[in-house]
Amino acid sequence: HGALIQKEVDRRNDIIRKDAKRRGVEARLLDANLVAAVIAKESGGRRMAESEPSPEAKAKWGTAKGLMQMIDSTASRMGVTDVWDKRQNIRGGVKYLTGLIDRYDGDYEKALAAYNCGPGCVDRVVSGRQRRLPKETRAYVPIVTGIMPVPTTEDEDPRDIEFAPINPETDIIVE
Repeated sequence: HGALIQKEVDRRNDIIRKDAKRRGVEARLLDANLVAAVIAKESGGRRMAESEPSPEAKAKWGTAKGLMQMIDSTASRMGVTDVWDKRQNIRGGVKYLTGLIDRYDGDYEKALAAYNCGPGCVDRVVSGRQRRLPKETRAYVPIVTGIMPVPTTEDEDPRDIEFAPINPETDIIVE
């Protein structure tokens, strides 16, 4: 998926650059490695991945689907008509993640937390109306930032590195 991720991120960054120039503001560009790390954590790179949420979460939001594990309502807001189509899923996920990065003024940790538990949850924590983020989200952010690949040679493109599957026994950080 490396080339597809890079293409969608480049396309999105071009739009962001043009809009920022038009408005006279600094452009917050998205890194393809961050998107690849989100995909690795969310779906393990499996296009047909579908989450197994708790019965309460499933009743409220449904299941998350595809490479970037989008729920139907978010996918629809991002213009995705087929969550199983990898291009649409990545495009929608990139658009959503970019919006969260903008919402939190470039704070990638808050944006990633919001990608996982929703912006309402993050907003409640920031405002003090909620004590802390859910346990899953507190583990999610360091895992995603920790899987961002680092090239081992100058010729190696980090987007082409295969990600190891997430092992909850060893990869989840618990307080």
